[in-house]
Amino acid sequence: MYRMCELHGMPQREGRIPNWLLWVVSWFRPMFRETREMSYQFREPFILDDTKCRSADPELAPTPLDEALRATIAWFHDHPRPPRR
Repeated sequence: MYRMCELHGMPQREGRIPNWLLWVVSWFRPMFRETREMSYQFREPFILDDTKCRSADPELAPTPLDEALRATIAWFHDHPRPPRR
């Protein structure tokens, strides 16, 4: 996230929702229920293994992070969110 802010020229903000608050809000908002379920990804590092993909397609190569972030930022600039009603 920090790198995306840096590439986009935005200030970096950091915030945290306490687990107890996420748990309470998840009773009422389904999105927070899903966030609570996936919160382990933000507490501990996890490693993905692409060995099977690379063996199936030897030319498969990871996209450099900065290139992927720039493409993502450009997409969001080209597809603005519609205004809320």
